[in-house]
Amino acid sequence: MVRDFTAIGTAVNLASAFEFAARGGKRVLVDNATFQAAQDVVEEYEGPTPFEIIKAGKPITGKYRHFHLKRLKADWPVRVFVSHSHRDREFVETAITGPLAKHGIETWYSNSDIIPGEKYIQRIEDGLLKCDWVVVLVTENSVRTSDWVRVEAHTALSDPRFHDRVVPLKKGSAMPAQISHELGELDALDLSLVPDAGQALYEFLSKRETELRMVAKSPS
Repeated sequence: MVRDFTAIGTAVNLASAFEFAARGGKRVLVDNATFQAAQDVVEEYEGPTPFEIIKAGKPITGKYRHFHLKRLKADWPVRVFVSHSHRDREFVETAITGPLAKHGIETWYSNSDIIPGEKYIQRIEDGLLKCDWVVVLVTENSVRTSDWVRVEAHTALSDPRFHDRVVPLKKGSAMPAQISHELGELDALDLSLVPDAGQALYEFLSKRETELRMVAKSPS
């Protein structure tokens, strides 16, 4: 026995109406429920705009709202290597790694990713291979007491993959140049000038990632 199935109902009618209305430069139309679920990845849109389902020349009962999606947000950094002094661990976890995780950005940092007894430098190199960005927390602690921060910063700055992808985070009076001359030549994000370090870092990385991808796509 052969059976033929057909989907019916408001959702089907609405989808069909959106498909018909997606003309004249409007490529992606969504209803209110879909927009609410996807708005975190939407960069630019128009709406909400009143919308009626028209069938056989007559409006179907029920008025809706629709949004015209113009551009989605670019993909953000996937994983960030955080170089810091162990004395700043509490700040790193509360102000950097925790907030970034809420935005879906993973982080690699020694306090949670290195198992006691493992070869430290090898684990650093392995961690860098998995990351897209390196942030170096510049504090009095990292300048005075952490040779590992210097090692991590030097390793990242020597890796061509991290060209333009190393960001000094300045906290307090310490200066990036006190860790290395190369780090001092980079633009630093001064955390004392922002109310929310994690949010500021997320926005900074997102903007820079978009800029770098645009440069990569532009004709040479």
